[in-house]
Amino acid sequence: DLELTKVVDKSTVKRGELVTYTLTLSNQSSQAATGVKVTDNLPTGVSFVEVIPSQGNFTGSEWNVGILAAHSSATLILKVKAN
Repeated sequence: DLELTKVVDKSTVKRGELVTYTLTLSNQSSQAATGVKVTDNLPTGVSFVEVIPSQGNFTGSEWNVGILAAHSSATLILKVKAN
């Protein structure tokens, strides 16, 4: 049982401002989840500044989490700039 939440630090932005999206993936199961991937397409009008995964890697729009242990969570921080 995987649960994904996405939080943004600002509801409105001006051109040139930075915005941070935080994705948290939680495994509520008593068993590890394997081969976990999350796809996140950012809205138009923003460009990547920094990507910080707590585990795995992020390429394009896909977060390859890999194995998520039972009763654990992983976080992906996406920092973008409004164009």
